[in-house]
Amino acid sequence: LLFPEKPDFFLENAGLFQMGTGTSFTSTPVETDLFFSRKIGLSDDGQPIPILAGARLAGKSGKDNIGFLDIQTDDYFARPGENFLVGRYSRDVLSRSRVGAIVVNKESMDSTRFNRTYGADANLAVGKNLQINSFLAKTSSPNKVGQDMSFYSRIAYRDPKWNVWLNYLDVQENFNAEVGFVQRTGVKTTKTYISRTPRPGKWHIRVMDPMFVLTYITDQTNRMVGRTQHFMTSATFDDGSFANVIYQKQLDVLDAPFRIQQGVVVPVGSYTWDEWSFTYNTNPAKRIYEKFSYSPNGFYGG
Repeated sequence: LLFPEKPDFFLENAGLFQMGTGTSFTSTPVETDLFFSRKIGLSDDGQPIPILAGARLAGKSGKDNIGFLDIQTDDYFARPGENFLVGRYSRDVLSRSRVGAIVVNKESMDSTRFNRTYGADANLAVGKNLQINSFLAKTSSPNKVGQDMSFYSRIAYRDPKWNVWLNYLDVQENFNAEVGFVQRTGVKTTKTYISRTPRPGKWHIRVMDPMFVLTYITDQTNRMVGRTQHFMTSATFDDGSFANVIYQKQLDVLDAPFRIQQGVVVPVGSYTWDEWSFTYNTNPAKRIYEKFSYSPNGFYGG
């Protein structure tokens, strides 16, 4: 689960420290961010750890963007305190592009435990409508050697009529960004999105928004472990009301039992199920408006 950051110390100029997929894989459990400040001051099981002191430098000078953070935590649960150091640099290039790098170092005081993340990224705007984003990252830990890389790439095209993008993320089994947010390791994820916004000019339809989204997940041996096929069409009418129809076909391969609650366990296996959603909303600008929805859905064969 990704809980948002709250203290102003970490929120101010937080964008200068970011490197990762962001929300480009929304609703897919593969989000990967190389630095996530909520990991500072929390144990692995979510217990608070006292922070002794910290310093931060973040800002912009001409085309250079600089972020530096150093935090020292106190001893906790008979374990020595840890030092967190983050350095992020990027430079504006061309008219609307940026390249940069990040180093994240987590070092235990009075012990040999450490965790380090190194990454480089590029965000390139090609013309008015084309954008290319990517990063390459590696982690280093005493107990995880080899298979410790992560690679992400995104190409997107958008104009008034079309919105099309393709994402690819490869997170190897031992990629261990302890001061980052990594939902799932050992998988390769491809996600493509195609959407058009036609304006029929008849049937009282102002604009439509049909879309198709395909998510395909494999393990490191290219064995498929998950797939989502998402179809949606929506229409906004002249009176401000709108209607949506969504169909989603899910496939998930469980290599370990999935416990939903006490006494309810989904066994190992390959599962497919369908999800439907029908929605009609009257004009939300009115003082009183209505929303009607119907969602008959399956879930792991149930």
